Amino acid sequence: MLPQPPTVKLSYDEARVKGGANAPVTIVESADFQCPYCKKSEATLNALLSKYAGRVKLAFLDFPLTEIHSQAEEAAEAARCAGEQAKFESITITFSATPRSWMKPVWLLARRIFTWTKQRFAPVS
Repeated sequence: MLPQPPTVKLSYDEARVKGGANAPVTIVESADFQCPYCKKSEATLNALLSKYAGRVKLAFLDFPLTEIHSQAEEAAEAARCAGEQAKFESITITFSATPRSWMKPVWLLARRIFTWTKQRFAPVS
């Protein structure tokens, strides 16, 4: 008898996934948008998504380290709300291109793009 491959079931928000929706392999990343070590892993994760396009997807879970990153929770909240509007990937690209020391101004810019309404952001008209 052949051993079964290991599987782990985790729940994640489908609106916050990069890569093919039907990919058989899901990498679940728990990260903090303000964390420099999380930032370092982005290149590797993006390379995996490119190399195994259609076979791997990346799901994102918030893990804001609020004790050491003062804007992490706000950035995570902005990303969740952007995900509800199918804008998760674009906001993470913006956060990724931003030095962590400048996170607050970028988060404020995101608030201009998405206005807070009833526990989610709505596009500004």
